[in-house]
Amino acid sequence: MQDHPRQEVSRIQEFLKITFETMDQGITIYDDELRLVAWNDRYAGMGIHPKELLCEGTNLLDLYAVVASTGIFGPGDPDAIAWAHVEAIRSGPLIHTEVLTPPTGRSILIRRFRLPNGGICATFNDVTDELRAESELRQSQKMDAIGKLTGGVAHDINNVLAVVEGNLELALEKVSDPEGNRLIRSALDASERGSKLTHRLLAFARRQPLSPTLTDAGALLSGFVDMLRKMLGASIEVELIRDANLWLCHVDRNQFENVVLNLAINARDAMPEGGKLLLRVANVEIDDGYAASAEIDAGPYICVSATDSGYGMDAATLDRAFEPFFTTKAVGRGTGLGLSMAHGFVKQSGGHIAIESGMGSGTVVSIYLPRVNDELVEAAAEKLPQSSPRNCSGFVVVVEDDDDLRPILVSQLEALGFRTLPAVNGIEALEVLREAGQADLLLTDVILPGGLSGYELAEAARKLVPSLPVVFMSGYTESAAAIPSQFEPDAELLRKPFRRADLVQALTRAVEAR
Repeated sequence: MQDHPRQEVSRIQEFLKITFETMDQGITIYDDELRLVAWNDRYAGMGIHPKELLCEGTNLLDLYAVVASTGIFGPGDPDAIAWAHVEAIRSGPLIHTEVLTPPTGRSILIRRFRLPNGGICATFNDVTDELRAESELRQSQKMDAIGKLTGGVAHDINNVLAVVEGNLELALEKVSDPEGNRLIRSALDASERGSKLTHRLLAFARRQPLSPTLTDAGALLSGFVDMLRKMLGASIEVELIRDANLWLCHVDRNQFENVVLNLAINARDAMPEGGKLLLRVANVEIDDGYAASAEIDAGPYICVSATDSGYGMDAATLDRAFEPFFTTKAVGRGTGLGLSMAHGFVKQSGGHIAIESGMGSGTVVSIYLPRVNDELVEAAAEKLPQSSPRNCSGFVVVVEDDDDLRPILVSQLEALGFRTLPAVNGIEALEVLREAGQADLLLTDVILPGGLSGYELAEAARKLVPSLPVVFMSGYTESAAAIPSQFEPDAELLRKPFRRADLVQALTRAVEAR
């Protein structure tokens, strides 16, 4: 027996009503005179309009006037603004789209459709999370682009500084006049300051060469905190809290100390009338939820946090805190690279850095560094005994494509008593090595023209001379952030620019490790 047509219509109406009430979207329907005739619970819960206006017969103009009175559309008469919006809906495209942020703070995407009878149907979607994700993606892409730019610029500057420092050190040996010596040393000091600036840029770009070692962050800060107290002054109270049985992390100690120093300086500047800086080191477990938002792996971390009682940051400043060269300090008071350097260093070390702040409530900067597993700790302990450095000599294959820097390296090495075999690229270096039939050490840049990188050259050279010690040089490169495992522990990495003393120490360590 078939259903009566009225029963079928009733069933369809019931189905549509259930669908209307249970949809994830908020929905409103207005008649041809723009009076509200229907809405669902989802819409009512979005807080777009005061509840007293959510009643049958309320005019769309009145709703828009209420929204306009909040200032969401900018300054002006709310009624006039409401009229302009409604006219745009009635005379514009069949579908009118806009995003509003009601007093709830959520972002609502509104789509209004003109109906054949002159009425309007509107859908409402909460797009807060989607817009936040898009904003974070744009910020990430912007930071990555800036990182590539600053990394490339810093690399070129480091090569220039290496030439400057090399020539100055050679000149220092030839100039006996005290005034000439003073001028050269002053130029060397300025070059060193320039080198530190480029290392900050490379830290932000995550392209700085690092020398990570097993580190007890708590013990490191314990030996560092007295210096911080003296630097910050008597008006700033510095307290260090260390949890018991802290795990070890694998981090470049010098760079880590620079990060903490920059955080302390920022804290001091945020407390011009004095205050308190609390440093805390603790073992933490990062769960899957936080790990996903921070884009790191879940698991055990060492958390180093710096909490100050300063004036804090507003939301706009907080959003830009990690941008290079962004600073709220007066001209000449800062480079704007402190937090960007910290961000790059922590990310390059496999960790995460987060900031919590609000105006008048101080700032908390938290650094998360991965815990080192027990197997690595035991392996490192077996390597601790080392012989003291000794002098080394012999043939050094020098591979550097910079025509200004290569002769300086040759001059420095020959002045130290080494014999040199210079080459411009990896292919030429292998030919030189085959012709010489011997070599005591390979000194090579990581980035080389001609098809072979410094690492690939070293692998090929060790097939010709299996026990050949290697020292790599780098102005920057992501691959030079850590020496590849096949070259550990008997290879060294020199950061450009470097002094002759650094070069000698690297050569000595590489030879002694073989």
